[in-house]
Amino acid sequence: MTNLETFSKAIDWKPTDRILTWDFMDNEEVLIKYGGYDRSAKYTFEEIAEINIKAFKNIGLDMTRYIYDPVNHYIGAKIENWIRFFGVNPDNWKVSQKGGTAWISKRPFSTLKELEKNMPQAPKYNEVKEWFLPFIKYIKDIFDRHDLVWIGCVEGPLTDAYMYMDMELLAVAVYEAPEIVSHVMDCTGKFSAYIARVYAEHASSP
Repeated sequence: MTNLETFSKAIDWKPTDRILTWDFMDNEEVLIKYGGYDRSAKYTFEEIAEINIKAFKNIGLDMTRYIYDPVNHYIGAKIENWIRFFGVNPDNWKVSQKGGTAWISKRPFSTLKELEKNMPQAPKYNEVKEWFLPFIKYIKDIFDRHDLVWIGCVEGPLTDAYMYMDMELLAVAVYEAPEIVSHVMDCTGKFSAYIARVYAEHASSP
Protein backbone atom coordinates (compact mmCIF):
# COMPACT_ATOMS: atom_id res chain seq x y z
CA MET A 1 0.00 0.00 0.00
CA THR A 2 1.06 3.58 -0.58
CA ASN A 3 1.08 5.99 2.34
CA LEU A 4 -2.13 7.55 1.07
CA GLU A 5 -3.84 4.16 0.79
CA THR A 6 -2.70 3.19 4.28
CA PHE A 7 -3.90 6.48 5.76
CA SER A 8 -7.23 6.42 3.89
CA LYS A 9 -8.01 2.89 5.05
CA ALA A 10 -6.89 3.55 8.62
CA ILE A 11 -9.20 6.54 9.09
CA ASP A 12 -12.04 4.46 7.66
CA TRP A 13 -11.25 1.64 10.16
CA LYS A 14 -10.27 -0.80 7.41
CA PRO A 15 -7.36 -3.28 7.62
CA THR A 16 -3.96 -2.06 6.39
CA ASP A 17 -0.70 -3.81 5.62
CA ARG A 18 1.11 -1.84 8.34
CA ILE A 19 0.33 0.57 11.16
CA LEU A 20 1.89 3.77 12.42
CA THR A 21 3.33 2.61 15.71
CA TRP A 22 5.49 5.16 17.47
CA ASP A 23 2.71 7.26 18.95
CA PHE A 24 1.34 4.03 20.38
CA MET A 25 4.72 2.81 21.64
CA ASP A 26 5.54 6.13 23.34
CA ASN A 27 3.60 4.82 26.31
CA GLU A 28 4.59 3.64 29.77
CA GLU A 29 1.80 1.06 29.95
CA VAL A 30 3.09 -0.65 26.81
CA LEU A 31 6.54 -1.02 28.36
CA ILE A 32 5.01 -2.37 31.58
CA LYS A 33 2.78 -4.93 29.87
CA TYR A 34 5.10 -6.09 27.10
CA GLY A 35 8.60 -5.15 28.26
CA GLY A 36 8.54 -5.81 32.01
CA TYR A 37 9.09 -2.17 32.95
CA ASP A 38 8.72 -1.42 36.68
CA ARG A 39 7.75 2.13 37.69
CA SER A 40 9.46 1.77 41.06
CA ALA A 41 12.82 0.73 39.60
CA LYS A 42 15.67 2.89 38.32
CA TYR A 43 17.18 1.97 34.97
CA THR A 44 20.27 2.81 32.96
CA PHE A 45 19.82 3.77 29.31
CA GLU A 46 21.07 0.32 28.30
CA GLU A 47 18.42 -1.34 30.49
CA ILE A 48 15.70 0.93 29.09
CA ALA A 49 16.82 -0.01 25.58
CA GLU A 50 16.50 -3.72 26.41
CA ILE A 51 13.02 -3.16 27.86
CA ASN A 52 11.96 -1.32 24.70
CA ILE A 53 13.34 -4.10 22.53
CA LYS A 54 11.53 -6.76 24.58
CA ALA A 55 8.28 -4.83 24.18
CA PHE A 56 8.85 -4.45 20.43
CA LYS A 57 9.45 -8.18 20.04
CA ASN A 58 6.43 -9.16 22.14
CA ILE A 59 4.14 -6.86 20.18
CA GLY A 60 5.53 -7.97 16.83
CA LEU A 61 7.23 -4.78 15.67
CA ASP A 62 10.29 -5.03 13.46
CA MET A 63 11.47 -1.42 13.56
CA THR A 64 11.21 1.80 15.53
CA ARG A 65 12.67 5.30 15.50
CA TYR A 66 13.34 5.91 19.18
CA ILE A 67 13.98 4.45 22.62
CA TYR A 68 11.21 5.55 24.98
CA ASP A 69 12.20 6.40 28.55
CA PRO A 70 9.16 7.26 30.74
CA VAL A 71 11.33 9.07 33.31
CA ASN A 72 13.84 10.99 31.21
CA HIS A 73 11.92 12.81 28.49
CA TYR A 74 13.79 13.71 25.33
CA ILE A 75 13.14 17.43 25.87
CA GLY A 76 15.75 17.47 28.63
CA ALA A 77 18.31 15.83 26.35
CA LYS A 78 17.48 18.37 23.66
CA ILE A 79 18.41 21.26 25.96
CA GLU A 80 21.65 19.48 26.86
CA ASN A 81 22.45 19.28 23.15
CA TRP A 82 21.73 22.99 22.65
CA ILE A 83 24.13 23.81 25.47
CA ARG A 84 26.78 21.42 24.19
CA PHE A 85 26.62 22.02 20.43
CA PHE A 86 25.06 25.48 20.09
CA GLY A 87 27.01 27.07 22.94
CA VAL A 88 23.87 28.51 24.54
CA ASN A 89 23.61 29.79 28.10
CA PRO A 90 23.17 26.75 30.38
CA ASP A 91 21.40 28.75 33.09
CA ASN A 92 17.68 29.27 33.62
CA TRP A 93 16.35 26.36 31.57
CA LYS A 94 13.66 24.20 33.14
CA VAL A 95 11.73 21.19 31.87
CA SER A 96 8.39 20.24 33.42
CA GLN A 97 7.04 16.74 33.02
CA LYS A 98 3.59 15.32 33.67
CA GLY A 99 1.17 12.83 32.19
CA GLY A 100 3.73 11.14 29.98
CA THR A 101 4.83 14.32 28.24
CA ALA A 102 7.17 17.24 28.91
CA TRP A 103 7.64 20.87 27.94
CA ILE A 104 10.14 23.67 28.43
CA SER A 105 8.67 25.72 31.26
CA LYS A 106 11.55 28.19 31.64
CA ARG A 107 14.07 29.74 29.23
CA PRO A 108 16.81 32.33 29.80
CA PHE A 109 14.86 34.70 27.55
CA SER A 110 11.26 35.75 26.98
CA THR A 111 11.60 38.74 24.61
CA LEU A 112 13.36 39.32 21.31
CA LYS A 113 15.93 41.56 22.98
CA GLU A 114 16.71 38.84 25.52
CA LEU A 115 16.82 36.24 22.75
CA GLU A 116 19.38 38.32 20.86
CA LYS A 117 21.70 37.81 23.85
CA ASN A 118 21.04 34.05 23.82
CA MET A 119 21.45 33.18 20.17
CA PRO A 120 22.72 29.71 19.28
CA GLN A 121 25.95 29.22 17.36
CA ALA A 122 26.21 26.89 14.39
CA PRO A 123 27.16 23.35 15.46
CA LYS A 124 30.38 21.74 14.24
CA TYR A 125 30.10 18.45 12.36
CA ASN A 126 33.10 16.80 14.01
CA GLU A 127 31.74 17.54 17.50
CA VAL A 128 28.32 16.14 16.62
CA LYS A 129 29.88 13.05 15.04
CA GLU A 130 32.15 12.44 18.04
CA TRP A 131 29.07 12.40 20.29
CA PHE A 132 26.57 10.60 18.04
CA LEU A 133 28.75 7.92 16.43
CA PRO A 134 29.27 5.79 19.59
CA PHE A 135 25.52 5.99 20.26
CA ILE A 136 24.44 4.86 16.80
CA LYS A 137 27.02 2.06 16.81
CA TYR A 138 25.66 0.81 20.14
CA ILE A 139 22.07 1.03 18.89
CA LYS A 140 22.90 -0.77 15.65
CA ASP A 141 24.66 -3.55 17.55
CA ILE A 142 21.88 -4.15 20.06
CA PHE A 143 19.11 -3.95 17.45
CA ASP A 144 20.96 -6.23 15.02
CA ARG A 145 21.31 -8.83 17.78
CA HIS A 146 17.54 -8.84 18.19
CA ASP A 147 16.81 -8.71 14.44
CA LEU A 148 15.24 -5.26 14.72
CA VAL A 149 15.76 -2.06 12.75
CA TRP A 150 16.23 1.34 14.35
CA ILE A 151 15.44 3.89 11.64
CA GLY A 152 16.28 6.92 13.78
CA CYS A 153 14.75 10.37 13.61
CA VAL A 154 15.63 14.05 13.62
CA GLU A 155 13.62 17.17 14.28
CA GLY A 156 12.85 19.47 11.39
CA PRO A 157 14.59 22.87 11.53
CA LEU A 158 11.32 24.70 12.20
CA THR A 159 10.25 22.30 14.95
CA ASP A 160 13.56 22.69 16.75
CA ALA A 161 13.45 26.46 16.24
CA TYR A 162 10.08 26.91 17.93
CA MET A 163 11.07 24.53 20.71
CA TYR A 164 14.18 26.61 21.32
CA MET A 165 12.52 30.02 20.97
CA ASP A 166 8.99 29.21 22.22
CA MET A 167 6.12 29.18 19.75
CA GLU A 168 4.80 32.64 20.68
CA LEU A 169 8.21 34.30 20.44
CA LEU A 170 8.87 32.56 17.13
CA ALA A 171 5.59 33.90 15.74
CA VAL A 172 6.54 37.43 16.80
CA ALA A 173 10.03 37.06 15.34
CA VAL A 174 8.71 35.89 11.97
CA TYR A 175 7.29 39.40 11.48
CA GLU A 176 9.57 41.59 13.59
CA ALA A 177 12.96 39.86 13.33
CA PRO A 178 12.98 37.27 10.52
CA GLU A 179 16.79 37.28 10.52
CA ILE A 180 16.68 35.77 14.01
CA VAL A 181 14.39 32.97 12.86
CA SER A 182 16.63 32.36 9.86
CA HIS A 183 19.73 32.10 12.03
CA VAL A 184 18.13 29.76 14.58
CA MET A 185 16.80 27.54 11.78
CA ASP A 186 20.23 27.46 10.15
CA CYS A 187 21.65 26.13 13.42
CA THR A 188 18.90 23.58 14.03
CA GLY A 189 18.93 22.50 10.39
CA LYS A 190 22.67 21.88 10.43
CA PHE A 191 22.41 19.84 13.61
CA SER A 192 19.72 17.58 12.12
CA ALA A 193 21.68 17.28 8.87
CA TYR A 194 24.80 16.23 10.77
CA ILE A 195 22.84 13.59 12.70
CA ALA A 196 21.37 12.27 9.44
CA ARG A 197 24.82 12.22 7.82
CA VAL A 198 26.38 10.15 10.60
CA TYR A 199 23.38 7.82 10.63
CA ALA A 200 23.51 7.31 6.86
CA GLU A 201 27.10 6.13 7.22
CA HIS A 202 26.12 3.62 9.93
CA ALA A 203 22.51 2.79 9.12
CA SER A 204 20.57 0.02 10.83
CA SER A 205 18.32 -0.53 7.83
CA PRO A 206 18.42 -3.61 5.58
